[in-house]
Amino acid sequence: MKVNLTIDHYSSLEKLQELAPTIGDYGWYILQSYTKLTFESWTPGTIVPIGDEHSGTLFGANAELRWTRENDNVDFWHIRHTEGATHEMQERPYLGWGYWENNRFWEPEIDREVKYPVQGPFPRKARPQFLVYEYRKAKPVNFPTDSSELQNVLNQPTFEAYRLAGFTVKSAAQEPE
Repeated sequence: MKVNLTIDHYSSLEKLQELAPTIGDYGWYILQSYTKLTFESWTPGTIVPIGDEHSGTLFGANAELRWTRENDNVDFWHIRHTEGATHEMQERPYLGWGYWENNRFWEPEIDREVKYPVQGPFPRKARPQFLVYEYRKAKPVNFPTDSSELQNVLNQPTFEAYRLAGFTVKSAAQEPE
């Protein structure tokens, strides 16, 4: 699908609550600190409880709000797309940590339970899955005929951005390859 990718950058989290409704009617937030990871569901009108986390994201079907913080320095991005033709967008499923076993998500690689904002029970071996939109520069309509210009076009990175767009649980039979 062809879209126009828009990424706005801010140096403060002041606009977070104002922009939160742009993610859609429902979403999720992930807050990360050195000692804790919080992943919860979100609905419009709810305040995202930001504390001393060094990074986080609020995402839904329409947009993602992503931030990092180091001391007093904040980088905050509003990532979304509209109809257009500057980028190719592709939906991809990404598996989360863990699989459903004994009424919990368990990840043997880290030997611990992993908490997700969903209520079981799920089929055995069900996996958490994120929906991710990947954005690549749209292919040029006409390739250059000059070899140095063509080389320049071909040597540019094509993967430009991604954003989280959803979260679900898939049974083992529905896992992506």
